[in-house]
Amino acid sequence: MAQFNWVYLSDNGKRHNIGLFHGDRTGHLMVHCNMRVVLIDFSVRSSAKYSFFLDDDLCEIIIEQKGDKFSYGFEINKEVDTPKNRHRKSVDRKEWRQAFLFFGIFIALVALTAFFLVGSNRGFDKKSSLTLTANSPQSVARVFILDQKGDTLQINYSFIAGERPVECTAKVISPLGPVFPLESGDEFRVSYSPQQPAVNAIDFRHPVEEQLKRYFQRTLKRHLDLNPSVTRDQAQCLINIAFELKSLEGLADFFFQNAAPDVNPMHNEITYKRLIRDIPFTELKEKRCW
Repeated sequence: MAQFNWVYLSDNGKRHNIGLFHGDRTGHLMVHCNMRVVLIDFSVRSSAKYSFFLDDDLCEIIIEQKGDKFSYGFEINKEVDTPKNRHRKSVDRKEWRQAFLFFGIFIALVALTAFFLVGSNRGFDKKSSLTLTANSPQSVARVFILDQKGDTLQINYSFIAGERPVECTAKVISPLGPVFPLESGDEFRVSYSPQQPAVNAIDFRHPVEEQLKRYFQRTLKRHLDLNPSVTRDQAQCLINIAFELKSLEGLADFFFQNAAPDVNPMHNEITYKRLIRDIPFTELKEKRCW
């Protein structure tokens, strides 16, 4: 599963929080903006592109399949025919006329200036790109919970982009957020645009090493609380096997072992029982834990 969040600052300074959830196995895709669902697709299993408007800007969600993996990008289309883009082009034409009028008597200088402006505009377009790719720089984001209303968390997170501290706010909608319940101080990898660090995405599905250790400890405590007859060493052994077989998803099955399926559809008492009854798990359990 993939979870991405972007922050888009419009021309008037308004901040928009865009979130994407994609189950790469199920094909389910949902995109929300400022707590409002803007699109849903239940069959996204290959490259695709989706468009929607924000403050008269045509926004595009780009999904690209590379082998068995997907990359995700968010861009503003400044070329398509929209009222705002026509206004942009009108302003550009007006500026060009003024430039030629002012420098009309200097033909050679006009040509040189025009060449410079075209090159500058192309450079600006590249710098203003809001696309995050697999090659985007990464940092470690620390999360702090500001408020919770129902299944929605409002969070603040900070990270270092190069040598510059960056602080952002976002909303996380369950079950689109992390596998485990968020706690203040949790840390995850964050990808960001080096030119505009405010354009970034937290990967809740890939906690940093220290965060993974916290997940192990929370899962161990939960399992011991729910199974008082199990020793600490036995519980640790079982959890290690779950992680070995299913990675973070295995830890979550143990953590939510007493959750009802309608409360947590992804990890619950059914997925827990299915895991511990599977032949690979039972074989390793008999070999290592008892």
